[in-house]
Amino acid sequence: MSEPSQPADLPGALRQIAELRLRVLELEAQRDAAQAEAERLHQLNESIRSESRRLFDVYMEEMAEIDRQRREADQDKDRRISELEERAERHAVTNMLSYRPFQVARMAAESQAVDPEDPDGRVFVFIDLDSFKAVNDTVGHETGDQALSDFAQIFLVSALRHDMSERSCFHLHGDEFGGIFPESKAPVILQEIERQLPTLQYGGIVLRMSAGIGRTWRAAEANMYRNKALQGRAPR
Repeated sequence: MSEPSQPADLPGALRQIAELRLRVLELEAQRDAAQAEAERLHQLNESIRSESRRLFDVYMEEMAEIDRQRREADQDKDRRISELEERAERHAVTNMLSYRPFQVARMAAESQAVDPEDPDGRVFVFIDLDSFKAVNDTVGHETGDQALSDFAQIFLVSALRHDMSERSCFHLHGDEFGGIFPESKAPVILQEIERQLPTLQYGGIVLRMSAGIGRTWRAAEANMYRNKALQGRAPR
């Protein structure tokens, strides 16, 4: 029997098959490379997302810390301002409320109508320390400051004992003090202060005072000078 005949272009066909196989291998390699690149990019994307979340958390923590520090700074500023305002409201020697808060309280009190028949109606009290200048000039300013502090303590304790607030008593300036009390309590407080004055002696000088009560501050001041004149104490 004769051998089967082969196509005349067999070598060409084999070459095409080889080329196709080579092309398939190249495509598979490209596919594998693309898959590897896709996986790398996916991992990179996940890494970026993770780092973004971390950075966002860090940012939020830092912003929260900045906000906390800002609140603390604001609170500290408010506290310092409050302390300065409180210090500005008080007399440097006696630490009593001074002239400025008295003026605010005075205007508020005088703007309100008062029933003259009401025993608890508001009145003003004006106190002047008659012998303070003699203490200051004779014994010295340091002792004079001590006399003011001692009198302020008696004034405050007497007012508080009769259920008055510390904010109803004022050291206006120098040897002048003021108060805003119910009419029924004002003379009682003054009498209690007067009884304790003999205990305040400095270099042999007893601290004395003149006082006046009035529905208005001007009336209290006028009554104080009237009482001072009646006691033979010349106004300074």
